[in-house]
Amino acid sequence: MIQLKGVLRSLYVEHNQSQVLVREAIEQVKTVTVDMDLTGRPVSANAEGAKKGYFSKKRGIYGRQLARVLMPDTQEIIAEELYEGNRLSCQVFVEMLGEMEQALSLDTKEKRQRICLRLDGGFGTDKNINHALWKGYQLLAKMFSGNRARVLAQSVEHWVDTSADGQATRQAGWVTKPHRYGRKTRQLAVRKPNPKKKSGFNYVILVITDMTSEMLTLLSSYDARSGVPESTFCQDNQGLAQRKLRKHRFVAQQMLMLLSQFAHNLCQWLKQWMISALVAKDKMEQSARLMMACQWEKTEQHPISSEAIRLTISSIQQRGIRRWVRQLFALDGVVVIKNGVVTSLTLNANYPLISRFQLAFETLLKPVGVRVRLAKT
Repeated sequence: MIQLKGVLRSLYVEHNQSQVLVREAIEQVKTVTVDMDLTGRPVSANAEGAKKGYFSKKRGIYGRQLARVLMPDTQEIIAEELYEGNRLSCQVFVEMLGEMEQALSLDTKEKRQRICLRLDGGFGTDKNINHALWKGYQLLAKMFSGNRARVLAQSVEHWVDTSADGQATRQAGWVTKPHRYGRKTRQLAVRKPNPKKKSGFNYVILVITDMTSEMLTLLSSYDARSGVPESTFCQDNQGLAQRKLRKHRFVAQQMLMLLSQFAHNLCQWLKQWMISALVAKDKMEQSARLMMACQWEKTEQHPISSEAIRLTISSIQQRGIRRWVRQLFALDGVVVIKNGVVTSLTLNANYPLISRFQLAFETLLKPVGVRVRLAKT
């Protein structure tokens, strides 16, 4: 287990794009957002680490909990850990924060100040918020206590109608008597009508360290969190069969978790490698067209159009983990290996849009001497 973690950590450090964004944020004095989430993994009651806990829309069942740290801009998994089924979000926050700091080399407060932690209410206890503030992080986090949210909302002097899911069903306002934390924060109250509540509303409080942005901008940024961690879990469940692969031994499940994490990140890296190679090829083709236009004699060269490259990049970006694994990785073809080295790759010409992906694979693999072509397989 320790050896596998070490290998995956070294691969992540070598290939990840998240550290690049952190370095750019430090140079440009801006922030990058990081999400953290915890999701249930139902298993047999007899499995190691199986405990009764919170599992969405399922009561009274046994399972384990999977914690994940994700950077939305790159869709990379920064860190993951498996816990017993009765662990709560607030209990794993400090440990997951430490895992993230190791993966992204956040060893100074200057670096941590460029990270904005976007957290749901399960992580937003006083202890966790103060810990993050003490470490120097920026916060856009939901407060843990619902009762405290209702009390703090009473100090709002002016409520503003804002849209939620395209409907004007909620209101927001600045708390004038905020809860005190270890560092100065702003606190934004949000309420939605709920006839079942005595007060007539559901209240939440967002704890914010950004002292300049407008209310609607901050709300929009927090709304963008909705679906990001859940979407990646769903993609992994469908594309990598993460929910179906259940092991009785806790260590065995941890091994599967690490391998699944590597598969997820590898898909993201492969997409980025292809896009970078295609962008570089497009620049070269544009230069070639300019040179050909300046020549009087006709040439036999047929450069690839920018439109073909644009469509290929669009097709790559549109495919998530599920379609990447089930459609592209499942392509039938022929791999030619000579003297232990891959020399050519033949793909099935009948696959829809195969010409675009041939262009992507060819652009990526040509520098290492691998030829990619289409034929019947």
